[in-house]
Amino acid sequence: MVLAGIFEQIGQTINNLFAVVKGTLTALSQTQKQLDNFGNTIQGMIDNMASGTSNTGVPITEAIGTIRYCVGDPVYFTMYLIILFGVLFTVVKLANVVIRQIIKISEVFTSLGGKQGVIDKIKSLFSGF
Repeated sequence: MVLAGIFEQIGQTINNLFAVVKGTLTALSQTQKQLDNFGNTIQGMIDNMASGTSNTGVPITEAIGTIRYCVGDPVYFTMYLIILFGVLFTVVKLANVVIRQIIKISEVFTSLGGKQGVIDKIKSLFSGF
């Protein structure tokens, strides 16, 4: 009797193993279908934006909403913050470059005699006409 119980337990374990494998394969198949649908949705958005057509009439807003729906809020907001920080970083770097160039130009103006010196140089360029 004990031996029959052991074989019953082994059989139950094997059945459970096959059930888990079947469930895993089903979940994998469903995930693959969702990824295919996501790819088709994105490709449809790209095609709509390229042709200028949209379901709502606003293709960019529709695309952003679809991406937010497909990836979920945490991933969407993470992407949003990364893009926002990237844009702000770029603006700060560009402002820094512009400020440095303004300082260099002001130094050139000072070495030429200030505003009046620059005007005199420009006048001298056109004095032959």
